[in-house]
Amino acid sequence: MQYEYDYENRLVKVVYPGGSYEKYIYSPVGKRLAIERYDANEATPEDIRYFVYDALRCNNVYEFSTSTGIINRYIYINPGNELVAKISTLSANLLSLSYYHSDALGSVSMITDANGNVNNTYNYEPFGNILSSTGKGDAYKFIGTIYGVEDDGMSGLYHMNNRYYDASTGRFVSRDIVRGYVSDPLSLNRYVYCKNNPVMYIDPEGLSWYGDLSVVSEYVTENVNTFYNNLKQANEMYKKILVTAQETGLEGSWMGPQDAWRHAEWSREVTEKLGLNIAIIGGYGHELFDPISVWSTLTSEKPIQNLLMDLHNNREGRRTAGTTTTVDDLLKGGQLRTINPPCGGKGGTY
Repeated sequence: MQYEYDYENRLVKVVYPGGSYEKYIYSPVGKRLAIERYDANEATPEDIRYFVYDALRCNNVYEFSTSTGIINRYIYINPGNELVAKISTLSANLLSLSYYHSDALGSVSMITDANGNVNNTYNYEPFGNILSSTGKGDAYKFIGTIYGVEDDGMSGLYHMNNRYYDASTGRFVSRDIVRGYVSDPLSLNRYVYCKNNPVMYIDPEGLSWYGDLSVVSEYVTENVNTFYNNLKQANEMYKKILVTAQETGLEGSWMGPQDAWRHAEWSREVTEKLGLNIAIIGGYGHELFDPISVWSTLTSEKPIQNLLMDLHNNREGRRTAGTTTTVDDLLKGGQLRTINPPCGGKGGTY
C-alpha cells in the first residue's frame, strides 16, 4: 500500500494494489469527517462514509454510507464515556440493535443483539491484531468501546483520532507530533506504540501512551501531587501569557488574533515544560469546565464556533511544541482560527 500525507502530517490517501484508493477528509480541528473510496482510474467515489461527532465529547455519534444508505447511530453512557450500543437504520426503518461488551483495555470482546444473542466475538494479540473472531465484522474492535478507536476497514489500519495505527507491525504510520522526552528514551521513537508494552498501556489519541482525557485516570491516580502542582503551574503560566499577549499589540483580545495567539502560546509552553497530558487536560478543562470561560462562550454571539476556535488553537499550539515553528508563524500562515477580526492566510476564520 502507498500512503500520502498533508502538510499537517495527516493521512489523506491510501492507494491499494490494483489502483483503487481512499481519500480522508478532515475538519479544521483535525477530526475525520469522511472517507471517500474510489475504484482504480475513477474520479467519482463509489462510496463515501460520513462521520458526525458530539460537539463536547467528540464522540462519533453517527455514520452514514452513500452506497448502502445505512445510518449507524452510536450510544454512549456517562460517566466513563463508554460506547454501549449501535442502532442501524435504512430509510428510517430499524435494521438492527447491537450492544458492545468490552475487556479490561476497552477492546470489544463481544457484540450481542436486543435478545441477548451473541453475534460477534473477538480475541486479540497484544498489539491489536485479531487472533480469532466470529460473526460479521464491526468498525469498533481494538480499544474501541471507551476510546473511540475505529477499524478503518479496507486499509486494515486503526483510526486513533490523531493518526493511524498498523496493528500488524505494532507501529503508527505517521510520526507523533510530540517529540518525546530524553528521560523516557522509548518516547523518542515517534512511531512506537505504547512503549512496546500494549498489555499495560494504551494510546487511543495517537499522542502519548497515557492518551487523552479518557485515559488519564491512571496517570492522575499514580501522580496526584505532581499532577495537582503542574495544573497550578499551568494556571500561573496562563496569567503571564495573558499579559504577554496584550503586549504583542495584536488586535482582537476576544475571538480575534490576540485571543488565538494566547491560546496557542499557552498550549505550546505547557506541552514543552509540563508535558502533553497537562496541556490537554488544562486546555479542555478551561474551555469546558471553567465557569468564567464557559459563561463567556455561552453568552458570545457564536458560542459553538467560539468553543471550536479555542480548542483548535490549543491543539495547534501543542503541535508546535519542541519544533522551530512559532505561534507567530501559525498566525501568519492562517493555521490559527479566529471569528473577528480574521487572521491572515487561508482558512483563518470561522
